[in-house]
Amino acid sequence: MTTPPFSQANQQTYTEISKSQGIRVLDVFVIGPMMIYFGVKAKNEPTWLRALMIGSGVATIVYNGRNYLQTRQQLLS
Repeated sequence: MTTPPFSQANQQTYTEISKSQGIRVLDVFVIGPMMIYFGVKAKNEPTWLRALMIGSGVATIVYNGRNYLQTRQQLLS
């Protein structure tokens, strides 16, 4: 029995969304916090660089967290 093409397309889209969601979770719980941690701990670096790392970490968490929640809500509705 073969599956119709639209089913394969839906499965492929679902798989791509699942991968993207996994990367967003990694960004929120690993990458963003690491950026903040290194920004706080890098005492020998210039203040502007430390602030950039901390700000980028916060932005990463907020941006990817928001996108994760929006995509999850779309999938569930």
